[in-house]
Amino acid sequence: MSRAARLAPYVCLGAGLFLFLLSKLYSLHPHRGDEGIYFYDALRLSQSARLYRDLFFTHPPLHLIIPTMLT
Repeated sequence: MSRAARLAPYVCLGAGLFLFLLSKLYSLHPHRGDEGIYFYDALRLSQSARLYRDLFFTHPPLHLIIPTMLT
């Protein structure tokens, strides 16, 4: 088997990976997520803040109870 035939799968894999990463470049900017809000609310809940009165939280309380138990 020639050297070119042995390298062909690696060249195809590299080209495919390069094209995939090139297509994802548009999303490489920092963006704001809402995970920080969840952890802040969990911290406040562990400090005896009242859910749905002291904290604006529109999800079921299970999203905060688990992080609260970890803090």
